[in-house]
Amino acid sequence: SDGPDLDLDFTLTLGDKVRLYNTALYDLMVSGSVTFKGNLNHPQPSGRFEATRGTVHYLDTNFRVTKAKADFSRYDSFLPYIDAEGFSRVGQYNVMLTLRGRADNMDLMLRSDPPLTKPQIVSLITLRNGDERPQSSLNAEDVDSLIGSGIRMTLNSLGITQSLERALSLDMLTVTNGSLDLNDRNTDMSRNTPGVTGFVGSATKPIPLEPKEVEKILKTQGIESEPKTHISVEVGEEVRITEGPFENCMAVVTEINEEKGTVKGLVNMFGRETPVEVDYSQIEKGLE
Repeated sequence: SDGPDLDLDFTLTLGDKVRLYNTALYDLMVSGSVTFKGNLNHPQPSGRFEATRGTVHYLDTNFRVTKAKADFSRYDSFLPYIDAEGFSRVGQYNVMLTLRGRADNMDLMLRSDPPLTKPQIVSLITLRNGDERPQSSLNAEDVDSLIGSGIRMTLNSLGITQSLERALSLDMLTVTNGSLDLNDRNTDMSRNTPGVTGFVGSATKPIPLEPKEVEKILKTQGIESEPKTHISVEVGEEVRITEGPFENCMAVVTEINEEKGTVKGLVNMFGRETPVEVDYSQIEKGLE
C-alpha cells in the first residue's frame, strides 16, 4: 500500500558555485532549479539541473562534459531524466560518451571518430590505460550501479533525504533501484525477518560458505555439481573467441585452468598482444 500522503510544495535552487563530486564517477559544477508539488505518492516535479562544466569518469578515463541535464518532469517520480554527453581523446581517436534515460535505468553509449565498435573502443581505452595505470575492473553494469549510488549521495548532500525522514518520522529512508547492495543493512533486515534466527559465522557479520562447503551440502540433498566441460586444446594452440568483447578474434593459448574452466591467451589488437581470459564455452575448439 502507499505510504503517508504528505503534500509537497517546495523549490530547490542551486547557486552558481555548487559542485557535485564523486571520486569514482563525476566532478561537475551544477546550477538550476526544481520544484516539487503534488504529494509523496504522486509527486509533480518541474525544472532541471544543468552542469556548466566538469568531467565524468568511466573505465579509468575522464570524459569532459559537453552537456549534462537532469530534467525533472516525469509525473509520479522523484528521479530525473538524464541527458549527458562527454568526450575524451584516446590516442588518435576522439571517444564520445553518452548517458541517456531515467536516472535508475540509463543507457550508456560509446562512439568514436574514426568509427570503432563499442568492444573495440573499450579495448582501446583499456590498452591505453594499461600503459599508465592498473586496468579498470568496472563494466557497464558496475557503472550503472555506481551512478545510482551517486544519485543517492547527491540527494543526501542536498538534504532531501533527511528532510523526508524528518517529515515522515522515519529512522532511515533509502532510495534504491532494486540493485543496490546494502551490505550490513541487508544483514540487519534479514536478521529481523520472521523465521531467521541467525547466520553462520561471527555474532555480528555472516561469513559466506566456501565452494567446497556448498558442494558438500548439495550432495547431502542428492544434488551433484554441474559436470565439468573438457576441452581438447593445448598451450600454444590457436583458438577463435566466439563471445565477448573479443568475439571473432584469434587467440594463442598461454594457460589452461581446468579447475575454473577457463583459458588464457594472447589476442593481437592494434598491433599489440593483449592478454585475455575466457571460459571454455567462449572459444571454438573441439569441445567434448
